[in-house]
Amino acid sequence: RTPPPPPRTEMELEPPTVRRSDTSSRATPPKPTPPPTRASASEAPPREESYESLFPPPRKKGGAGTWIVALVVLGGVALLALTVGKPYLAKLAGGAAPSASAPASNAKLALELAAGDRARTDGDWAGSRDAFLRASVIDDKSVAAWDGLCTAESELAMAHWIASLAGHSTLEREQAASIGKSAGTSCGRWAELARTGPDGTKMVSSDLRPVRAIASQNDGPGVRVYLPSHSGNPIVEALVYLADVPKGDAPALTTATKSAQGALARVDLEKLSAPADLALVAFGAGTSGNSARLQAALAELGKKSPRHMLLEMLRGLTPAGGTDGGVADVGHVAELADAKAPTVAVAPTGTATTGGGGAETPSGDYRSLNEKGHKALAGGEVAKAEAFFRAALAQHPGDVDALYGLGQIARSRGDHPTAISYFKQVLDTSPGFAPARLALADEQWATGDKASATKNYELYLDRVSEGSGAERARLRLGKDTAPAPKPEPKPEPKPEDEKP
Repeated sequence: RTPPPPPRTEMELEPPTVRRSDTSSRATPPKPTPPPTRASASEAPPREESYESLFPPPRKKGGAGTWIVALVVLGGVALLALTVGKPYLAKLAGGAAPSASAPASNAKLALELAAGDRARTDGDWAGSRDAFLRASVIDDKSVAAWDGLCTAESELAMAHWIASLAGHSTLEREQAASIGKSAGTSCGRWAELARTGPDGTKMVSSDLRPVRAIASQNDGPGVRVYLPSHSGNPIVEALVYLADVPKGDAPALTTATKSAQGALARVDLEKLSAPADLALVAFGAGTSGNSARLQAALAELGKKSPRHMLLEMLRGLTPAGGTDGGVADVGHVAELADAKAPTVAVAPTGTATTGGGGAETPSGDYRSLNEKGHKALAGGEVAKAEAFFRAALAQHPGDVDALYGLGQIARSRGDHPTAISYFKQVLDTSPGFAPARLALADEQWATGDKASATKNYELYLDRVSEGSGAERARLRLGKDTAPAPKPEPKPEPKPEDEKP
């Protein structure tokens, strides 16, 4: 028989189960040592004191150390906010973060705007266009930059367009269309920005610069869109007639010019502010034989645009022996201008004798003579410019600036072989002279030598990628009108996006 197990001692007995919901059956925890202030040692401690004795609270640290740590942390946060976080705080507050390059950008913008205004006052629309274009790159939201660019490009496009009408020049017609397209973009950007200002909508609705930009592209239907908003405006009516002329249709141009002159005759010259409108009135008056009206328009154009590229050409529009009311054949306008230009003979001593009987002796070294020559050429004084350039060549044979100036003069007279010869001489000495390269390509294209022109256009685009010349080169080469944007690099995949 198996003996019974020994009785369990008190130490082996399981402690009684404590149920918090039944306080009557809960076992009383061992009594702690009563504090000296307790009256009776047999008195049970309260419930809260029992739990505190079982789970004593953490030991509290000294208050002084805590405050020191807190002050150090807050000081560090404040220092970071005043230094590293200052731009972010400004951004959160709604203001732009200060930039170190902002003052420099503002100074550059002011310089370019001033240069554009000076060129615009002189009538140098190509120089004005370049300056305002740089200003628009510096600040894409500058209303002044886009306003100036819109004016310069629309004026330049109209000048080439009127030249194409006067001389039946396909080259001028294409250049006018290219610049006119760019002017439409610039004027559209200006209108977008101007509408946000006071009276902006009114200014945009009365603006004629987009109409000129469209007319220079020979878009008659596009000009007609503006007839209701500019009802009775003779300038818009004349632009409609002339923009409808098909390319190379001389009889249609003669008819359109007569119709346009009927509208332009109603224009009050003193109320015209745009040089393009004055040039258009002068063109209409000259081709109709109204010499008095032509001279009045040219006088106003000379005041507002002293270096306008059409001044010299417009002076030769009235036929020899013509009277007011006579009609000129616009097909011979270029020949008439050349016939009325004075001949220049340069003596070995450098004295230039003009066809008018006067004599002028250019003075100075070849550098100053070239400077005077280009200034005279920009002002439409072709005979004087030629005298200066030839005097410079007499001092410094093979001078690039003088040869290029003589090439420009020959080009303005329609003497393509002479112009090509001068431009080739320039490039033989200075192959990187981009303006001469473009001018040579244009002359070769005009004479039908498109194979040589193509090579020179390609060489020009290797050096120049922006501007009206680059646009014309790409157009004739059958390329896009703007350089292809560089492909953006593909972002590298993030680690979480990579497949295992």
